[in-house]
Amino acid sequence: MKLSGHHRLSRTRVLISVTALVSALAIATAPGPGAVANGTAPRGADCNGLGAGAHAKPTPNYGCTEIRRSNDGARAEINGKYVGHDEPLISYYSDKPGSGNNVQYRIKLPVDPPRPPDGRLDGPISTFQLYPAFWLSMVLCDTQSFPETTRTCKRDSDSNIQVPFTETHAGTAFLETQFYPPGWSPFITQFSCDQTHWCASMHINSLQGNFDFSVLNENCEEPTAFAFIQRDGKPTGPPGPDNFTAASFTPNPQTLLMNPGDDLRVTIRDTEHGLLNKIEDLTTGQTGFMVGSAGNGFRHIMWDHDKFTCKGRPYTYHPMYSTSSAPSGQSPTTWAGWTAHTVNVSTSLEIGHFERPDAGNDPDGEEGPCFPGPTIPGCIGTDADFDGYSYHHVYPDGKAKHPTPVLVSSPASRRHGTGRYDDPYSQVTLETDLPAIEADCNVLTGEGCTNPPPGAAFYPFPHTMKPSAGFPASQRCQWTIGANHPRQKNAFGGNPIAAWGPLQFTDFGGGFIAALNNARGPFANPCP
Repeated sequence: MKLSGHHRLSRTRVLISVTALVSALAIATAPGPGAVANGTAPRGADCNGLGAGAHAKPTPNYGCTEIRRSNDGARAEINGKYVGHDEPLISYYSDKPGSGNNVQYRIKLPVDPPRPPDGRLDGPISTFQLYPAFWLSMVLCDTQSFPETTRTCKRDSDSNIQVPFTETHAGTAFLETQFYPPGWSPFITQFSCDQTHWCASMHINSLQGNFDFSVLNENCEEPTAFAFIQRDGKPTGPPGPDNFTAASFTPNPQTLLMNPGDDLRVTIRDTEHGLLNKIEDLTTGQTGFMVGSAGNGFRHIMWDHDKFTCKGRPYTYHPMYSTSSAPSGQSPTTWAGWTAHTVNVSTSLEIGHFERPDAGNDPDGEEGPCFPGPTIPGCIGTDADFDGYSYHHVYPDGKAKHPTPVLVSSPASRRHGTGRYDDPYSQVTLETDLPAIEADCNVLTGEGCTNPPPGAAFYPFPHTMKPSAGFPASQRCQWTIGANHPRQKNAFGGNPIAAWGPLQFTDFGGGFIAALNNARGPFANPCP
């Protein structure tokens, strides 16, 4: 395809990202090459807001997930700015039908210390300082998303699997069912849903780019659909990506609010009406849900490789695959293709998004905008030099000045013919995207790739934890990501190097093989 003007991909580094949190409320109003028909910028379509030149620039939210690097091994950048994100995770594998589209978890939310943080590393630490969200994932159909060649997608079907991934693959999107801690979450209304409660959202990302990333819509590379989980199932405002209003990101009386320490049952499954996210708070008895349907206002951005507009149409999202199958050699099977992570069903922390203001010491101001905050000042950009709270030994470790860990069971899929969620996931992989986010890492050779990352005093790693109150007796343990803890059962070596494992070279299709993760697995699930 011939490109003209600033739509020609002349930079050596391209944006390749995965998932995004959304707080894009203010937008640039000056029309540009990516402006919609009425002459205004596409509202909230680009999760980073760093379009080049005169492109439309919605307010960035710094919550996009990491995309795999370009075929020359360069780190994800747009307009000269790094936009990647640190997302250590646990992925779960099963060949049982339904394991890729009908799953259920049990979760226990963290509890923060009684005193608020004072900004010191040796003072009280709240969860928001460590991660502004944790999330549960699933790959979805989006017929107008990467790789932009096939306009049909058979939902809930392993007929979509290609090993390796090719340009004829059905278009993919990536769900993150995101949970936001109280106190200071910059990805919603700047300061979380409120100062005392957790809340959650259905958050769906797509990629406006072709198979080899030679053509990207720089006006809205990673469009995001977003809606809070609501007690009445009705979004607070348009779920976007192209028609957000302030109400879209403002909780209302129907938003499901959860208390620290609550026990949750979370179901993610397909329905005839679209993808369902359902949270049952077993402590309070309240339930919230959201369906990603056109009837609920969900949309997707239409691929326009000529004018690079960001116009949306109503769209109903469904899971792409039937299973959450393990990789085949170097090739992932049930995955989105454009993501650094090679997963379908997984649990992750979104770390590296909160640090004390020290812009003079950060590379190119990449710590992002800084705010006084309700308790302590903080900066919410990408922590490119790994010196923020996420990279210190202040994670849950049993000490009273640190929060308790988030506890997440392995998912269970719904057993055919019974209706019960008791089919286990037989394998897991422990995976972090450090090679993709480190500036000096050569993912083609592995040279310069380090774990922990350069500048980090600590890097969180996965653990299985002893059974906790409120979980079924059949669940012998739960997962968390953090520091060594008195209640842990297995710390997989007790340090990040052993736990996350060696560089994993992955075949992304099209002759591109690179190390974009440190990974340990697949291996037998020790915590089914």
